[in-house]
Amino acid sequence: MNHPRLPVPREPFDLLAWMTTAALTGPATPASVAPAPAARKARGSWLDRFERWLWIARQRELERALANASDIVDLEARLRDRERRLLQRYY
Repeated sequence: MNHPRLPVPREPFDLLAWMTTAALTGPATPASVAPAPAARKARGSWLDRFERWLWIARQRELERALANASDIVDLEARLRDRERRLLQRYY
């Protein structure tokens, strides 16, 4: 279980804390090993890009509409109104 470059604690509580940290943060890498360069993200098809553009446009419109709210009560009322209008499209 001991690795020459990764010190493993011997006490039970320390071992549990070490394992939890490793599980949450990922495997420990020695400082001498450089991380691999990030692969370039492939561009999606034109349909994927168009869908993303439409989503961003809808989000901007939503943010513009909600930005005019005067207080939290008005903001919640605007959100409820938008949610109800979404449901009316389908029924």
